Amino acid sequence: MSHRVGIDVGGTFTDFLLVRSDGTFGAYKTLTTSEDQSIGIMEGLDHFARRDGDSLRGFLAGTEMILHGTTATTNCVLTGSGAVTGLLTTRGFRDAFEMRRGVKERIYDNKYPAPFQIVPRYRRLPVGERTRHDGTVVVAVEHSDVSDACEALRAEGIQAVAICFLNGYANGTNEVACKSLVESELPGVYVSASHEVLPKIGFYDRLSTTVLNAYTGPILARYLASLTDRLSAAGFSGALLIMQSSGGVVSARSAIEIPAGSVESGPAGGAVAGARYAAVQGFSKAVTFDMGGTSLDIARIIDGRPANVQTSDFNRYRLALPMVDVISIGAGGGSIARVAGGLLQVGPQSAGATPGPACYRRGGTDPTVTDADLVLGYISPGGLLGGRVPLDIGAARDALERDIARPLDLSVEDAAVAVFDVVNVNMASAVKRVLHERGDDPGEFALVVAGGAGPLHAASVAKELGIAVVIVPRDASIFSAAGVLLSDLRHDFVQTAFAVLPEVDASKLADVFVSMIDAGREVLGSEGIPPEQQSFEFSLDMRYERQIYEIQVPVSWEVVQRADLANLAERFHSLHDESYGYELRDAKIELLNARVAAVGRTRPFWFPEQRAIAMPRATGRRRVSLPGLYRWSEVVIYDSESFGVGTRCVGPAIIEGASTSVLIPDGWEVESERYGNYVLQCRIEGADSSLTPRIS
Repeated sequence: MSHRVGIDVGGTFTDFLLVRSDGTFGAYKTLTTSEDQSIGIMEGLDHFARRDGDSLRGFLAGTEMILHGTTATTNCVLTGSGAVTGLLTTRGFRDAFEMRRGVKERIYDNKYPAPFQIVPRYRRLPVGERTRHDGTVVVAVEHSDVSDACEALRAEGIQAVAICFLNGYANGTNEVACKSLVESELPGVYVSASHEVLPKIGFYDRLSTTVLNAYTGPILARYLASLTDRLSAAGFSGALLIMQSSGGVVSARSAIEIPAGSVESGPAGGAVAGARYAAVQGFSKAVTFDMGGTSLDIARIIDGRPANVQTSDFNRYRLALPMVDVISIGAGGGSIARVAGGLLQVGPQSAGATPGPACYRRGGTDPTVTDADLVLGYISPGGLLGGRVPLDIGAARDALERDIARPLDLSVEDAAVAVFDVVNVNMASAVKRVLHERGDDPGEFALVVAGGAGPLHAASVAKELGIAVVIVPRDASIFSAAGVLLSDLRHDFVQTAFAVLPEVDASKLADVFVSMIDAGREVLGSEGIPPEQQSFEFSLDMRYERQIYEIQVPVSWEVVQRADLANLAERFHSLHDESYGYELRDAKIELLNARVAAVGRTRPFWFPEQRAIAMPRATGRRRVSLPGLYRWSEVVIYDSESFGVGTRCVGPAIIEGASTSVLIPDGWEVESERYGNYVLQCRIEGADSSLTPRIS
């Protein structure tokens, strides 16, 4: 039997989803081994082997594909623990990295510090060279400058070198020569050249992205080497694919070439899964709400697909690679609650997997959201993950009393309620900000909930937002692992092709697209994707003359071939009006970059249909605090395994499973649809009445 495994490594838990060739599947969670994530991964794979009565070697011999979302690059950028990196750039421009675009994030805060310098000035070294904007090489690379720079960087124990020359996007000849010299002078050092990472106009964007790529390269390469060595030694000979921020997967080799493409690896998997879960219920607009142990990840689903961006700021550095538009805040089950200045604050600091919440009894003493949820009765005192993670409610109460209740003169129960309410308001505010900044009305969206903690908080957050429908996957806690398995292979290509409409040379533009199509076919072919499973998506970056931002305009290949400039201009005007509320039909339109997404379709997967069950099975009652009502009550606890197609219940209640528990507040109703997922509905004044559960 052949099977595939989706793996998502989070800050607290590592999630696994096994899909067998007969359509059956299995889910598993384990605590993340932060010292080496591959240890936890091997533990999860061994669990599946033992569950199937097989050895790890036998199980891996039958595994055709492992798809993996990783936080290896994310963590090193956020914590400043990346490789010791140097930068070689055109003489006179080495300070562009520190100056960025001359834009302050906080305009009126003169004391706001600059971001942590991942490449300090003494490791940013000049090289004599010059290439014009049209690609003409005026001055070749000064070999002596490169040699002197390598000698200086060698003394600093350099591990990675970024090369970014002015106008290198137009002609990479000088960067190629420089890279060759660096690799000969500094053997074994990771080298990243901007024309390979991001061949597009915009010097700072290209510079920052290339530096981040070099900074994360050795970290991801070392991690994947450790993982592949462990897998190979255990008998795995299938394909290892790595989730990318763009919402697609690539081979491990491709991931190491562009490691910066995986900085939002895990959250992107969640967005892909959210789009599928929403589509099954008939919603083309949804917002994913993935609340794990460390963070909350929010993504918009528009027209059935995750919204994406071409540039973003990651830990205050510009990253100009395509990625799913995900916003993350420090709000999860492990978020630490504290009193500061007489006010209760929850997050962004997290207890993580180690030492974890106080109730984990793993050395943590700070009160967290999980501790509050346990005290409020939302989590079974018998423990998480079917009892594999035992919980100590006494330790949770002690932590809340010491750090929250006493300073605020509250009872332990009221302190837990306060923590629950504050984190919910924080999360609702984040979702509102994401939607409102993009001109969206929350009432028009369904909320797709995931993460181990998400289903306990989702209904309260939805009510705060005015969202009437909440979709909770049956295995919400392994949501991102499901998203990884749902993802196709994807490689994104970009090339600057500046022109002003209507003076566009259609043949030259078509040639640009053809060169990227050829590159896409080559890389997908190297990953074993046959031509009939390959497809290509085309777009152009366009703007009005003198604008400093551009809009990505999707186009068909037919529009490119016909050189239908009127159609192209109309698409741009329409998208600009939709995005910014106005259009300038008399202004000139500039075309900046051509983009191609090469997609290799993988075998589709979805969960099997459930059998019909009329009445859920109650396993007991538990005293819980009713959200929003500020009173306690005995509520029914239902076994999640007793929910099948059409099973309904009315809150207040809790649906409890081994890895996912759902809190149904008073005034909410839940129904299980045909795949076993839960659809919650609340009639909220002002919500869109058309958003009713589409049970299928």
